[in-house]
Amino acid sequence: MPKYKAPTRCRRGFTLIELMVTLAVAAILMMVAVPAFDNIIESNTITVARNKLIGALSFARSAAVSRGQAVALCKSADGHSCASHGDWSQGWIVYTSQPGPDKTPIADRQLLRVESGLNPQITVTGDDHTSNGIQYDPLGFTIGENGHWTISHAGSTDEVVVVISNVGRVRIE
Repeated sequence: MPKYKAPTRCRRGFTLIELMVTLAVAAILMMVAVPAFDNIIESNTITVARNKLIGALSFARSAAVSRGQAVALCKSADGHSCASHGDWSQGWIVYTSQPGPDKTPIADRQLLRVESGLNPQITVTGDDHTSNGIQYDPLGFTIGENGHWTISHAGSTDEVVVVISNVGRVRIE
């Protein structure tokens, strides 16, 4: 008669050596992936700022044409009046205005849109024509102005330039 043999126990799990090797591989992968992820975050932050600025410019132009009156966009720290210093990352306002050099909203002018400050690591600077604001006439043209804004991220060499022409067209460089 055959002898009865007890079933052998199947051991499940990881040995200490297998666990240590897995953790070492994971640590090496993280050291490679994290710096690349930082670049993606910086790039996306610049893209968000660019899209907000382009959206505000498009809105201002559209509002000028649809309302049949001048509409201006200027940098603003408080969301109620134009700022004469600082950069565009502090925020901006879109408001109806009178055609001409005065781009400061006054009480009887209507605020159309307010954009609060951007990510503190983002810098948005305008050139001589766009340093304080831009204005659209009722036909959607910028009133005697063309220029650009440079958007950059602190600690990064990447930057995006948003260009506006005299006819009000916006493009990216």
